[in-house]
Amino acid sequence: MTKLTAKLAIDLLQMNRSIHEDVQKDIDFYLQYKHPSGHDRINGGFHFIQKNTLFLQASSNDLSLGGFLIDYGHVTCCYINSAQPRINQNFILFHEIYHLLKGIPAGQAHLVAIEQAGLSLEERKADYFASLLLMPEYEMRNFFAAIQSDALQIQIYKAMNQFKAPYKSILIRMLELGIALTVDTFTELFDENNNLSERFSKAGLDKGIVEPSYVLNIPQLETIIANNNLNEFMPTSTNEKNKQLFAKIVRYFQVKGEH
Repeated sequence: MTKLTAKLAIDLLQMNRSIHEDVQKDIDFYLQYKHPSGHDRINGGFHFIQKNTLFLQASSNDLSLGGFLIDYGHVTCCYINSAQPRINQNFILFHEIYHLLKGIPAGQAHLVAIEQAGLSLEERKADYFASLLLMPEYEMRNFFAAIQSDALQIQIYKAMNQFKAPYKSILIRMLELGIALTVDTFTELFDENNNLSERFSKAGLDKGIVEPSYVLNIPQLETIIANNNLNEFMPTSTNEKNKQLFAKIVRYFQVKGEH
């Protein structure tokens, strides 16, 4: 799969325009009928996924893997790679919620790839769903209006801190909304290799959101999935250590009783 570059990201903006109405309807439905009341977006999203799936978090060294959904018919498993920075995990969460709302074929795995181009229309919709939920237009415009006197990169880091969204997702949303970026500046910033942890510290921001959480959440299960093997769903790029991780997860999917 092709790595997402600035040029390919700019090309996505036209696709965003074509899917915006459909995705906004999905967001309105989720917020009105599915999002837990009394929760902010991110905490509510995690609460929703925990209530509606067998939710697993564990770290994998395969950083091209964001997570996966598998629908076994009687239960859906959702996994998020906790070796991803926390802000990436937020994006993955809402990407997965989109697919959970739309449904995936029983017995198939849906893998979330990180910063990849050439995705299907449905994958783009899932990414855009996450983008619009994390970075609503009205809130983005108001936020940047309040910090416009700051240096551009400081504005970007503050926006990441405010919206808990990944660096490149913030840049794409800024360009889409016409906030503070020209195409040339976008391209220069997008393809930079940033040490975000160091830059957040220098900016006086909490660097924890741009670092992995390494959460290990593999619940003890009394009644789970019969006669399934996750190995067939494993990405080919996953190394031996990751296979051991997946094998550990598989062990929690063994039947301990009658369904």
